Amino acid sequence: MSSRTLSLLGGKLKRLVLRRTRGQHLELTLREVLTTVGTDLVLDVGANRGQFGRMLRDRIGYDGDLVSFEPLPALAAELTRQAARDRRWVVVPCGLGDREGTARLNVARDSVFSSLLPATDFGRSRFRVGIEVVDATDVPVHRLDSILPETVPDFRQRRIHLKVDTQGFDLNVIRGAGDLIGGFTSMQVELPIRPSYVGAPNGQELLGELAGRGFDLVGLFPVARDGLRLVDADAVLVNRSFSNPV
Repeated sequence: MSSRTLSLLGGKLKRLVLRRTRGQHLELTLREVLTTVGTDLVLDVGANRGQFGRMLRDRIGYDGDLVSFEPLPALAAELTRQAARDRRWVVVPCGLGDREGTARLNVARDSVFSSLLPATDFGRSRFRVGIEVVDATDVPVHRLDSILPETVPDFRQRRIHLKVDTQGFDLNVIRGAGDLIGGFTSMQVELPIRPSYVGAPNGQELLGELAGRGFDLVGLFPVARDGLRLVDADAVLVNRSFSNPV
């Protein structure tokens, strides 16, 4: 076997180990946070095919209420069928943002890259065919402070973890929560270190706004790299009003 082939195999193995290690560390941190603050409601914004929900159930052991928001109709229908087997999992087929109405969703070849924002030149060069837009569809978009009261009427008595993964639209979702955000116990967002979508905030801007709203950083977990440079990372945060134990 040539040295080039060995080098390629070693690179693939290293990336696999890094992904698995990152996932394990994220799961351990989420388990600690959800347990410490007594989470009994998780809002999964940008649910896709329910990967986050299944991770909560299967690997973290969270058995509380789960509400997933997914704007892509085909994925929302698929997830609704999946969640029908779980009496504490509800699917809401819409997007979330900072205003009520409809918006054009860019449907990517790999659905995890679908976004309400267009891709940057960097995003297209880094993620190539996966981020390529193959369709577009108008989807309903709501503010979280508008739709949460009708979806979970007793939300003010709940310990809420908000997870947002909307391909560059996370800050819009957070702003659409209005003053409700101060009552959430913890949060998980995807920080764009090198934005892959036009108009997405950089990581410092997003963290700065969350700090101003009372959330302290618990952990950062790389999602994608460009060589050695970090492209984006999952950030887990806790409301300082509900902790200092983490």
